[in-house]
Amino acid sequence: MSLLYVNSKAALDLMYDLSLVPHIPADSVMRLLLKTNDIPGADRFVLGDPIRQRALVHLMIEHHVDDKVIKKRLTKFRLPPDDFPVYVERRRRATLRYLVHAKQYSDVPDAAGSSDATQLYAANLLYDQCGHDNPVTRHIVHLFGLGAHFPDVLAPPASFDLGANKDDPPPLAGFLTLEHLHATVEFVDSVTAATAAAAFLLSEPVVGLDTEWRSSFDAAAASTTPCAVLQLASASRAFVIDLQSPRDDAGKDAILAAFLPLFTSDAVLKLGLDVSGDFKALGVRPVHCILDLQTLQKAIGGRKAPTTGAKTSLTDLCRHYLGFPLDKRTRMSNWTRRPLTSAQMEYAALDAVALVHIYHAMKAASEGNPTKHKAAKTSNKASPKNSLFGSSWIYSI
Repeated sequence: MSLLYVNSKAALDLMYDLSLVPHIPADSVMRLLLKTNDIPGADRFVLGDPIRQRALVHLMIEHHVDDKVIKKRLTKFRLPPDDFPVYVERRRRATLRYLVHAKQYSDVPDAAGSSDATQLYAANLLYDQCGHDNPVTRHIVHLFGLGAHFPDVLAPPASFDLGANKDDPPPLAGFLTLEHLHATVEFVDSVTAATAAAAFLLSEPVVGLDTEWRSSFDAAAASTTPCAVLQLASASRAFVIDLQSPRDDAGKDAILAAFLPLFTSDAVLKLGLDVSGDFKALGVRPVHCILDLQTLQKAIGGRKAPTTGAKTSLTDLCRHYLGFPLDKRTRMSNWTRRPLTSAQMEYAALDAVALVHIYHAMKAASEGNPTKHKAAKTSNKASPKNSLFGSSWIYSI
């Protein structure tokens, strides 16, 4: 078991080569893999075993793994979110906190859903944040029939309106922006625009990829909700691709088809954080030349970024390599509403553009300080630089 701490890939290889997997305590192995941030290794360990897959999701929830990673596992393992009530409630409460913080009050009823406990949580949140006499607090308390819990909260005026949705918070100083990276963003909502974007990206050596989903408003629908936005970017140009505007599946499929030459290209490196689940949920196969920056970060010694839960987050990597964190206020906004706000466009674009800049910063650090990096063990004794940024960590699905 100690080999898992040192080299989880080698440990798993040994388990399978010696047929030890059925005889090793699964819970201990999965806990060690999560503790060492080895999400791909955990996926490999539970491959084809529904019982272990379900147990892995429970452990991810227990270890406070990033909810986006958990959501991908629900899709990948075809597990109903309602089987994980702690996760569903956690997502709902996180969404409610975002909505109140962003003053996006009109989405609070939908986010709270029909759960009595979640409605009470929402009412308490508004009571604490906005005050007992705020018209929003008054509206929500009485909309949910919670007047008995809040005797000092009066009914709102009959004409009160929660107001327009606000997914467009003003920029904050001290956070990464497209301007910092000298990058631009374009919205793609047609096959023609998608074809042009794909042609441009095919000429680039490295492309960053991310997705945004509706599930922040309904955690229980995480495994069935379609992708709202696909983001692809070079170092200087990001494309936010609308997968919701085409109202029929053929429209969405036609837009995705425009990018298939890019996805299957061996000449363009596709960067992401745990992107295999995204491609599976999108129904895109095959995809060649993928590099997971989380896996690469794990392989780098001497320049370790902090972790969130059991996963190195993108904002951690941005802070470490680019000098600024990401502004996450828009992360849980409504990605299916059109048009997207300028804040949503900025956030979506940065998620993809930043990956490319982080990759180049990692590579520059490796080349400048090769002795500070852990080289992958290869049969031809490749140099640390080649081991980290050659083919050792690149894969296809």
